[in-house]
Amino acid sequence: MLGYRITFSMMAMIRHGSHEKIRPLPRGVILVPTSSVDRAGMIEATCGENRVGVFQRDLMERAERIELLDDLMTPSP
Repeated sequence: MLGYRITFSMMAMIRHGSHEKIRPLPRGVILVPTSSVDRAGMIEATCGENRVGVFQRDLMERAERIELLDDLMTPSP
């Protein structure tokens, strides 16, 4: 499974039920995509227990693609 590790802080839309907040994601955070890119250029992902929306362009510029272990959702060595 592929994921992303944030290499430079970036903004994300954090979802809590029906509410959304714009918050920064710090360097080192792991995102696991849960959707493909929508019309607005955003990707849905999980970040720990949070659901987030991030722009694909931000991921390409501010994150590195990594392979995740399927059973633990942690970066492989």
